[in-house]
Amino acid sequence: MRAVSVIGLVMLVASTALAQDSQSPASPWDRGRFGISLAAGSQQVGDESYVVIGVGARYFVVEGLSVGLFGAQWFGGQPSVTEVRPTLTYVFTRVPIAVKPYVGGFYNHWFVGDGFDDVDSVGGTVGLSWFQNPLVLSLGVAVERLISECADECTEIYPQFGLALAF
Repeated sequence: MRAVSVIGLVMLVASTALAQDSQSPASPWDRGRFGISLAAGSQQVGDESYVVIGVGARYFVVEGLSVGLFGAQWFGGQPSVTEVRPTLTYVFTRVPIAVKPYVGGFYNHWFVGDGFDDVDSVGGTVGLSWFQNPLVLSLGVAVERLISECADECTEIYPQFGLALAF
């Protein structure tokens, strides 16, 4: 699903630690951390305008490495669109500076209604995360390539912004 413009995206992530022992993790990227995200934004596809509302979750399987799943519903335009995106992200937590680089990959599937073909893409992200307890600020860039049938402009590059509360 090729978005002509992205008007806004706000992400709020609330992270909680799984109680495995009496010590709490030192960072939001430690093994066993779980995060929930909420997203709101808008998309313009052709002549159709959508309001996009989404929710996601991720889990850090080892320090710095998370697996996640995001889902969103697109409202207001036709056809109906539901988005599902599994993700894999690695934060370089051992870098000895306050700003931590990250890289990630994702697969995106849009379920498109009204008899239209579904759409698939793959992509990658790079960026920086800064943690100042309890806030995490992330800025990055994503590159996404349609792998479904595509006739024009099949690759999109766009900014990413994340604001998280870690506790």
